[in-house]
Amino acid sequence: MKELDSIIEEQVLLLKWNGYDESRLHNGEAEGSYKEHLKLAVQHLLDSNSTLLDKEPFQVHLFGCFNQQKDKVLFTFTYEYDGLLSQISLKEIEARMDDVPLTIPVELGSDVWTSQELYQRVKLLSEGITGSLHHQKTEQLHQLIQLEINRLRDCSYTASHLQAHLAAAINKAEATPGKQHNFIINGKLKSYSQQDAMYYRLHYNYQPSTTALQLKSIHARIGGISRTFLGTTAFPIPPAPDIHQYLINIKNIHAAQKIIDPPAIQPANVKRL
Repeated sequence: MKELDSIIEEQVLLLKWNGYDESRLHNGEAEGSYKEHLKLAVQHLLDSNSTLLDKEPFQVHLFGCFNQQKDKVLFTFTYEYDGLLSQISLKEIEARMDDVPLTIPVELGSDVWTSQELYQRVKLLSEGITGSLHHQKTEQLHQLIQLEINRLRDCSYTASHLQAHLAAAINKAEATPGKQHNFIINGKLKSYSQQDAMYYRLHYNYQPSTTALQLKSIHARIGGISRTFLGTTAFPIPPAPDIHQYLINIKNIHAAQKIIDPPAIQPANVKRL
């Protein structure tokens, strides 16, 4: 269809004049690929409905690479096919970078922004939104960590390194947001006697997708006496002094038991003269 080829050629030239061609977009496609994509889209529209009497919208996509291939932009050109007049009109161009879209309406050929201009605009918008989201996420994580540290301090888990270690573990988990993360933070509850110092391990579960942090259990030890305490919504982890006293009581019971029930003394073998 010569008339259709002529109409498509006009649309391709309009884009080419504004920098939307394979060589300037550096997308790796062969020269003239977009023309073929546009032609196939129109042909598919005609084949699917041979009695087009109204204006039918359709879209064609084109990738562009900028900033030495570091920035990738998906351009979506929305066209309208007029079945009565057998005309194709470009109605809208969308540029999408890092899932941030920027759309410009097109009424005249002069409304079309160049590929470089549209790229610069969508990059500026993307960086602004990404920066804002990053700031919000940073604030959210800071508040989450501070809330947890305050909760630990209220329960006398006051080791000086807890906040730094908790922040490091959460930030590391944020690198892979699609899965749950479990990690351990060690601490020590000092006592008047070094022998009665309590060493503990805080077992955490963190889900980056929902920013949900949960202290699952605490494993505490004084000398050779150790116990694990599970935490639930109804029964949270006990305060450190309570666990410390509990382990001290068990330690004292064991010590008293040794006094009450001393180990039996085995008689020595006496050799007869």
